[in-house]
Amino acid sequence: MNVILFILFAAVTATFGQLGFKLGMNQVGEVSKLSPSVLLEMVFNPYVLIGLFLYGVSTISWLVALSKEDLNFVYAFTSLILVMVFLLSFAVLGESVSIYNTLGYSLIILGLLIIFFYQR
Repeated sequence: MNVILFILFAAVTATFGQLGFKLGMNQVGEVSKLSPSVLLEMVFNPYVLIGLFLYGVSTISWLVALSKEDLNFVYAFTSLILVMVFLLSFAVLGESVSIYNTLGYSLIILGLLIIFFYQR
């Protein structure tokens, strides 16, 4: 199977894992002091648990990708997670987006396209 599919799957599951973490922490609230009860509340929040599960799935897919391709090629695509988190934070969480964010993430996409088409 194509390594890009494993990389994309790893990036998507990691992105949704981050979304789960954020949704869970929105329920927990701001953490000002770590205590055993706060740690338990964080770890056992359903959204955080889903996020942890998705990160585990992402890691497995990531390891498969690393078995098929050079680390420097595969690792560059972790920046896809940045772009997808940016898009989901706007679309799902309603976070603000500036022209500078958009420009920066567009440059990341351009860089990935250059790596994908010219490094191989």
